Amino acid sequence: TDNASSTLVDTITVSTSDTYSNITWAGTDSVETNGDTIRSIASTLYELGSAVSQNVLKAGEEGFVQYLVTRDDYYSNSDGHRYLALTDPNKTGYNMDYTYNFSQHALKIYESGTLITDALDYAPGDKLSIERKNDTIHYHKNNETLRYVATNPEKKLKVKGLLSDSLTYFKRIKTSFCPDNLELFT
Repeated sequence: TDNASSTLVDTITVSTSDTYSNITWAGTDSVETNGDTIRSIASTLYELGSAVSQNVLKAGEEGFVQYLVTRDDYYSNSDGHRYLALTDPNKTGYNMDYTYNFSQHALKIYESGTLITDALDYAPGDKLSIERKNDTIHYHKNNETLRYVATNPEKKLKVKGLLSDSLTYFKRIKTSFCPDNLELFT
């Protein structure tokens, strides 16, 4: 504001929390998991590998999933697609609620299987997150909000990774919410 009578009209806040939980994977199909990494072991290009977290963003809670893009992830020789979602754990295939799709150095956003945003840039070192704040889902790239959309805050959500061929993987996935009965660490 420039004088005492001015009023602050709006504030935009991007989560920069340094509090994370180890991600714990369950419900795996054609993938191997190791800590924050899931790697496809599918035998063909079009066989889907998937993993769903035991980490649960409970009804009424705020939280996020975050992925740090590494050089190896970005310069992979794979033509496969990688999907990282914050979704209802009962949704199958590509019909996930709030999703980043990584393909050939392009980033896309899907919601419930529908393409929302096409061909965004991303690069090694980028932090990409999907966050629920109150009744809104926010997609972030570093400190920039790419998109936000209304959501039902009473919906239980989990992290899901979907990989489309044997050379695809995700590393460095973090959440702000825990598997049941586990504590956060910083």
